[in-house]
Amino acid sequence: MIELKSITKDYGRLRAVTDVSFTCPDGRITGLLGVNGAGKTTLLNIVTGCMPPTSGSIQIDGLDLKENGRDCRRHLGYLPEKPPLYDEMTVRDYLTFVCRLREVEKAGIRHHVDNILELCGLGDVRNRLLGHLSKGYRQRAGIAQALCGDPPVLILDEPTVGLDPRQVVEIRELIRTLGKDHTVLFSSHMLTEVQSLCRKIVILHHGKVIREETLSELEKEGRTSEIRISVRAEARQLQSVLRDLPGFRKLQVLESTTEGYTEGLLTVAGDTDAAGEKLFRLRPAAASARTEKGNAGGSLPPGDRTGGGERMTAIWRREVQSYFTTATGYVYIGIFLLISSILFQLQILQTRSSDLLTFLGQMSYLWMLLSPVLTMRLMAEEKQKQTDRLLLSSPVSL
Repeated sequence: MIELKSITKDYGRLRAVTDVSFTCPDGRITGLLGVNGAGKTTLLNIVTGCMPPTSGSIQIDGLDLKENGRDCRRHLGYLPEKPPLYDEMTVRDYLTFVCRLREVEKAGIRHHVDNILELCGLGDVRNRLLGHLSKGYRQRAGIAQALCGDPPVLILDEPTVGLDPRQVVEIRELIRTLGKDHTVLFSSHMLTEVQSLCRKIVILHHGKVIREETLSELEKEGRTSEIRISVRAEARQLQSVLRDLPGFRKLQVLESTTEGYTEGLLTVAGDTDAAGEKLFRLRPAAASARTEKGNAGGSLPPGDRTGGGERMTAIWRREVQSYFTTATGYVYIGIFLLISSILFQLQILQTRSSDLLTFLGQMSYLWMLLSPVLTMRLMAEEKQKQTDRLLLSSPVSL
């Protein structure tokens, strides 16, 4: 279960999310519905631990995200709005890499990846480069990486955005299948999509939750019924009390036939039977009125997890491999070798000798200058691809 309590997020003077609280029940699909700019992505980044809230708390399966960040991330699978894919890797190699980040037992990674490929319909493209896949398959690969480690909770940020109608149907069917064994929270700006998949809907507007209802409750409130009422109270007093009642739409005051009573036509949400459950008998008490409700008619086997060194080795190996898929890496090597040779020649000219230890000492200063450049280049690439979300939402200390 996911439970948010009074989550607020400020960017300087801009408040993106304001006092958001809701729960996602176990084994259900919950939809986060809102227009673009409502704060959905910001909220999901907070839930997955990619950014901290200004205030408030989050619990994932009973664990506090702030106090038990790594344990919470082990329970989470996250698909950002843009899938965090490394285009130079094949589908299988990419999922294997993510499994290492997710602390999957090394001996079981191959079998686990095969199961995910089959579930997500990626078997035919398992050996293709991610950069060569269509948008529909890339979205499937994004969902597949969220399933690595078999987390009980899945967070999906607008998983069908930009897809053609056929791909939308396929992804929705996949989400519906995943909802049978996982707790799913996904965001969308399309009401029809939320209606077709979710049992519970949270509506976000300008960073605030304005509704949190089950789908049946929302559909019921879309209908209205009119009921004639007669209440021993003044019309003005009756109006003020009824406005606070659940399901109230409007009250049309009619001419009273009984002295001391107010008669009217009450419009409430729901059909006639449901409206009968919302009838109230009103009695004035001192300067206010009180109400009295009337009678109504796939998990992984346990095993040793990979250690921190294994995870960091996987990250280092992937970064090095990606670094040499473009000309940039070779340019940096050329610059490093050129500067090194110049420094070595200057040493020979100044000292009339070649001292390897002195040369290596100079290289350490050169590496101190170049390493920030290399690091910034790699981080900029991760952020551009949004693959930094993959690293930030993984149970690994960076």
